[in-house]
Amino acid sequence: MKKIVILLFVGIILLSCGPAQVLPNDWRDTRLKGKVRQLCHSTYDSLVQDRIAEKAVPRLERCTRYTKKGYHSEITTAHNGIPTTRELYRYDSKGILIGYTIDQLAAERLKSYAICYKNDTLKKESIRYYYPNYSHKSFQWKTIQVRDIHGNLISIAEYTPRGELTAQRQQAFDEHNHCVIQRLWQKSPANLHQQFTYKNDFNGNPLTQIEGEGAYSGLTYRDAATKLWIAQSIPETTTTFTYQYDTKGNWIQRTAYSQNGMVQYIEKRTIDYY
Repeated sequence: MKKIVILLFVGIILLSCGPAQVLPNDWRDTRLKGKVRQLCHSTYDSLVQDRIAEKAVPRLERCTRYTKKGYHSEITTAHNGIPTTRELYRYDSKGILIGYTIDQLAAERLKSYAICYKNDTLKKESIRYYYPNYSHKSFQWKTIQVRDIHGNLISIAEYTPRGELTAQRQQAFDEHNHCVIQRLWQKSPANLHQQFTYKNDFNGNPLTQIEGEGAYSGLTYRDAATKLWIAQSIPETTTTFTYQYDTKGNWIQRTAYSQNGMVQYIEKRTIDYY
C-alpha cells in the first residue's frame, strides 16, 4: 500500500508492573489465516513490464516471527537490502507481553524503558506508561489503545506526561470487522492529517484505497523564511489492488495500480506455518 505515516514508538524494553488485559493476538490483527510461524513481506519498485525485475532488491522488507499463540516473537526490517532494526518480544504463560527490545542497527542504538499497564474493561481501554531506564520516577510518554466490543483496534494515541496528544491512529470497521476508514494524525514535524478509505474483498483485504478523501487530509507547517503557518491539502488519489493467495487463503502477492492503471509497486509475502 502507499507509503503512509504510522504511529511509531521508540525502541523499548517493556516490563509489566500491573495486570494487563489479554488482547486479540497478532494473527487476528494482521488478518492471517492458519498458524503462521513466519511472514516475510517485501515491497518492490524495480519493475520490468509490470513484473519484478530480475535480481531486484526490495525497497522495504519486514520479516515477522510468531509464537504458537499468535503473538510477535521477532521482527526484522531492511531498507534496500540494508538491515535496519531487530525487535524481540517476550510473554508470560498467559500471553501477556513482559519484555520487548529493539536494536536500531543502522544507528547502532538501543534504548530501554519499563512499562506499567492500566486497563479499563468497561471502556475496552488499555493504557501503557513508558519509564526510561527502568526508573519509575516519571514516565516519558503514555499510549492509550481502545478496542470495540468485537476486539477491533479503533484507536491508538500517544501522549506526553502533561497529557498533550502527539500522535493518533483511528479506524472504523464494517459489520464484517473489516477496516473501511483509517485516520492518522501526527503533530511533528508538520501537523500531518491523513485519511484512507477502503473497499475490501471478502477477506478484508483492500481492493480500493482512496487517500485524501474529505476535508480531514492535509498538513500544517511553519515556513522557515516567513515564520507563518501554512495549511496544505493532500490531493485525493485512488489506488487499486489485485491479489494472489496461498492454499490457506492468505495473500502472497499484491499488485498496486495507480489511477491511470499503471503498476506502482508489487508486494510479495513468503509465509511459513506451524
